[in-house]
Amino acid sequence: MEKIINEKQYNNFAEGYSENIQQLNSVSRESFFSVVGSELKDKSVLDVACGDGTDGKIYKDMGATYTGVDISEENIRVAKTLDNQSKFLVGRAEDLAFTNESFDLVVSKYAIQSFLDIEKFYKEVHRVLKPGGKFIFLGTHQTRQLIEKNKVSKDYCKSGLVASTILK
Repeated sequence: MEKIINEKQYNNFAEGYSENIQQLNSVSRESFFSVVGSELKDKSVLDVACGDGTDGKIYKDMGATYTGVDISEENIRVAKTLDNQSKFLVGRAEDLAFTNESFDLVVSKYAIQSFLDIEKFYKEVHRVLKPGGKFIFLGTHQTRQLIEKNKVSKDYCKSGLVASTILK
């Protein structure tokens, strides 16, 4: 049941996400990429919960090979229309469909707090990273989701469909 709830949640705002994320993302993008660094020439990058794949252009401009995975079929459909050269797959963060030691860098922005089994996700990241590879993530605080659940019970740890508003 949880799988269906999460997919619905992200499929419902895939189109609006692309339009609105640019402004919201500009605040954190500079800081995030300062941690990523600029030495990505000939490196492989996996973006877990890639959304519409917007960051793929940045990684490719840095010389990396970019792959995006997202739970939302709609996000992946949008990503493929924006970038037909990178590889995009529908998939769950906790069950990455890649061979061991496939990537130099695994990144995830604004999604880790939504993964259903964080321990399994960490194990998957470790499995797909090459020796010496890096994992960098950026998350939002769960209080945001708690506030957005204002029409249902205020159970901080309860999983469920969250109605989100993306402001312009």
